[in-house]
Amino acid sequence: MFVERRASAWRSIDVEVDAWRREDTIWDRDVLFALLETAGSNAATFPSAKTLVSRIVPSSRLRSVETVGMSGQGSLRRGSTESPDVELLAWAVGCLWGQDTAGPALAQGIPMARYRGQDGSTNVHVCLPISRASAPLEIVAVSLEAVDAEDAIGWVSRLTLVRHLWSTAHPESDDATDPGFVDAVIDDDEAVLTPRQQVILKAMSLGRTNSQIARSIGFSESTVRVESMAIYRYFGVHSRHEAVAAARLTGELLAPEDIPHGQSSGV
Repeated sequence: MFVERRASAWRSIDVEVDAWRREDTIWDRDVLFALLETAGSNAATFPSAKTLVSRIVPSSRLRSVETVGMSGQGSLRRGSTESPDVELLAWAVGCLWGQDTAGPALAQGIPMARYRGQDGSTNVHVCLPISRASAPLEIVAVSLEAVDAEDAIGWVSRLTLVRHLWSTAHPESDDATDPGFVDAVIDDDEAVLTPRQQVILKAMSLGRTNSQIARSIGFSESTVRVESMAIYRYFGVHSRHEAVAAARLTGELLAPEDIPHGQSSGV
């Protein structure tokens, strides 16, 4: 495993599929044995992927866990959480829909991970694919705190055990999705843009930046990025210019009226 340094604050971690097996991956033996014992459970009684993560990462280190994936029709699926980690979700969705190496790697069962140091500690993000390659892609995204880069690599390595255990418990299923998943978007034939997405799309057509859109609707830039990616997926495009063009062709842009300022458009 090696760390690739980039110019941005975040640095990627190259992850081996079964890094949890490596001799240099340090485990609490009681924790490891308890986790391996779950491999004998059937799918009906097997712990959720979120539960497995919480058994590996102590609550003092674990920031958040999000479930994200694709439905059989290609629509976005997201697990419901009381306080979504928008930054983690934005990165996870970007990995899921990545057109370079991220999306294909996840589809092949290869985890994605990144870290950055901040205020003397290190924030770590991990995307763990938990479905078989032949099934719609489902991932568990994890945010945790590490001491430093070496500690970050250790947590990422241990977390690769989640996919191993999950695939062991669901060997015959082509729809091995986490029980916590809910459809965030209905089937493609009936899918519609949400009111918030319609407002963002209209703002895009006016040439506004993510920062300007965020201020106008009262949400964070990360939320705007997540919603923008959902808009791109809806139209089957990869940029805001393409989305606007597609929306004009289909007549799905809002009527030419002022974008609300300091309002959330009721969403």
